[in-house]
Amino acid sequence: MIRIPVVTLMLGLGLGLAPARDLASTDSWPSDPAVNLLVCTAPGSQEIPRIAVDGQGGAFIVWQDYRSPTGYADIYAQHVTALGSLDPLWPDSGLAVCTASDYQDVPDVAFDGATAVMAWIDSRVPMTARPFAQRVARDGQALWQSDGIPLTQRDDALGKLVVVPDDQGGTIALWDNLADGYGDIYAQRISLSGALQWGSAAPVCVAEGYQVINSAIPDGSGGVFAAWFDRPPGTWGRVRVQHLSPAGAPLWDPRGVPACSLFDSQGLPEVSPDGQGGIYVTWEDYRGLAQYPDVYMAHVTSSGTPDSTWPAGGLPVDTVGFAAADPRLVPDGAGGVLVSWMGVRVAGGGVYGQHVTAAGAQLWPEGGLRLTPGALGFRKHRAVTDDAGGMIVVWEEAGQGQTFHPYAQRVSGSGTLLWGAGIALSTAVNDLYGNMNPSAVADGAGGALVAWQDQRNGAYDIYAQNVNADGTLGGVVVDVLVSLVDVLVRPGSVRIRWYASAGPFARATVQRTLDAADWTAVGEIAADGTGQLSFVDESVLPGARYGYRLVATRDGRNLTSEPVWVDVPSRVGFQLAPPRPNPLSDHAVVRFALPTAEQGDLALYDVSGRRVATLASGAFEAGTHELLWKARDITGNPLRSGVYLLRLRAGRDVLTTRVVIFE
Repeated sequence: MIRIPVVTLMLGLGLGLAPARDLASTDSWPSDPAVNLLVCTAPGSQEIPRIAVDGQGGAFIVWQDYRSPTGYADIYAQHVTALGSLDPLWPDSGLAVCTASDYQDVPDVAFDGATAVMAWIDSRVPMTARPFAQRVARDGQALWQSDGIPLTQRDDALGKLVVVPDDQGGTIALWDNLADGYGDIYAQRISLSGALQWGSAAPVCVAEGYQVINSAIPDGSGGVFAAWFDRPPGTWGRVRVQHLSPAGAPLWDPRGVPACSLFDSQGLPEVSPDGQGGIYVTWEDYRGLAQYPDVYMAHVTSSGTPDSTWPAGGLPVDTVGFAAADPRLVPDGAGGVLVSWMGVRVAGGGVYGQHVTAAGAQLWPEGGLRLTPGALGFRKHRAVTDDAGGMIVVWEEAGQGQTFHPYAQRVSGSGTLLWGAGIALSTAVNDLYGNMNPSAVADGAGGALVAWQDQRNGAYDIYAQNVNADGTLGGVVVDVLVSLVDVLVRPGSVRIRWYASAGPFARATVQRTLDAADWTAVGEIAADGTGQLSFVDESVLPGARYGYRLVATRDGRNLTSEPVWVDVPSRVGFQLAPPRPNPLSDHAVVRFALPTAEQGDLALYDVSGRRVATLASGAFEAGTHELLWKARDITGNPLRSGVYLLRLRAGRDVLTTRVVIFE
């Protein structure tokens, strides 16, 4: 797998190029599954790792750490670079996020667009348990007060805690609380500066009985969707969901919307966005008081009502096996969702999957597609997007030696298994009991980064491994520089421009795919003398999604650029999407669309209305435009931290979106 460093571009009318960062050849991610990247092997035990992207191809990993002689757990973290090495700015044995007295546990981590926000349950105050959080910069500097900030003054937090970005530069944490004698659920939104936005905490559900939070996702505008197990007195319990506004107010039924109103005995819900302001939710279902669960799912619309076109009792995803449990959801990028779960059949157990459309149609075999071979033993699994309409699942599996190892499989949206019988991420002598607690994130290039705990050295230590889009481990970073300049998309055509330094990519083959499995050559292109390579594809279908990449040969080896994924619209409207990421510190991707060719400009303004930067101006072609923007003002200096307005003007039409920048 060849990884290509990205050149940072500053795009305006003239598309000026910033200097490229030259990277020497290296091979830091282990390619041997018997090795893996050792994240932490401090004295004592390190457990329950959680992983989040860092926005630059690497990851933040946080865990519960027992190195303290007191025997109580503390919270530690590490930053792994995109090259697969421990960040030299962070301590080798991990950054001490919180070493306060008594107990800290059940950590979670989220990427807020530039930094990592880590949250946990903390018992530093005797006879209490409260959620705390800390924000950590990429250089390992804690940005809030030492040992973190309390997210509420309510005591008796217990059980699970979940933290997600609010997609506006802050984060949202949700947790279980027993302060009222029952298991209630509360949430808190935290700003970049660590200010609490929802008072003493927003109640998600404080109804009679007890509730246990299980899953949460941001709504994209500062709010959050949450799903939990709810057990009123005298019932077996059911799954409920809620949508909290950016102010922490419930937007749906105050008790929460039942995912399935016809039956009790549901649990372990998982949610995923539907792209239209609603959510998909899946769960374990014991209807009829069955001894073993099945997997069902439902669609809840943006108004908080169950989709009337779906079965009222929930869509049966797997009711044909002996048992089906622990379901996960991944958006397919086209309005539908991919489901994975742990299934048990007469012939053995493994991970199964299903592709469900927005209309509730199931595209893969009834009862699910088997994603793994028969296993002697299998446990916890995770699922992440492959950014190409499919998903990557990671699970623990025991082989003939009865020791558990982490495995991975990639499946396309069409149901093709892309990594054969699955890839062993580690073959070291690992866990005897299947307690590796794997955590995974997509790497943005069709692969994944995975962290877990294992016992190869006796006590639990934290390890990590990458797996590339083609199922290989490790990778070589070569000193070839290639980057995307821009993309112009129309209903019947796609134009892509790359920039490449002198070398093999000065002339390259363009390959295209629909499912990331079969890449087909569609053209040969050469640089135009300025380093730019331009390709126009006029054989695309409206509404389809295509991937493009460059392939060149150097010293007998094929070099491949990271893929560019393009959604071809059926028709184009006047649109301006928020930059990605947002907030941003250095550069971002900006996307806008025009139904007709117009004179106009795309510019950044401060809150007083003063123009501070021009991203592009002149004659805009009709279609969807995507460009990389380096956060500089009109004079070329870095923009100061603050809130700005990005404004697109085309003819008489104007669109504006908010941008948050921090230094």
